[in-house]
Amino acid sequence: MHLVALFICCVFLSLSGSIFAVEFKDCAQSVSAGGTKVQAALTTGFRTIPMPDSDVCGHLTPACPVLAKQLYSYTYASVVRGETPSGQMTIKWELLDTKKDPFLCVQFEVQIV
Repeated sequence: MHLVALFICCVFLSLSGSIFAVEFKDCAQSVSAGGTKVQAALTTGFRTIPMPDSDVCGHLTPACPVLAKQLYSYTYASVVRGETPSGQMTIKWELLDTKKDPFLCVQFEVQIV
């Protein structure tokens, strides 16, 4: 299986809703989708951001299982917590299989205002 890296520009507004969406097509084989891992790049390295409702299958269209050579849309909507520091940062968002190995990795810049 190949990891896909997409670069997306978006703005997250503090204390209001934000939506993250990406379309992908797996190139090699079917996947048993698991959870997500979201990290923010800091000067000291990446820090994991806990995400409620991190199950991949609940955010996929069409629904799981993730079959080889099919087009999927992953959408996640949440509220940015008030204690999140403002400013620009890099987010790394991974979709994991049931063995906690990434099958999709997206890295993008956000602006928290």
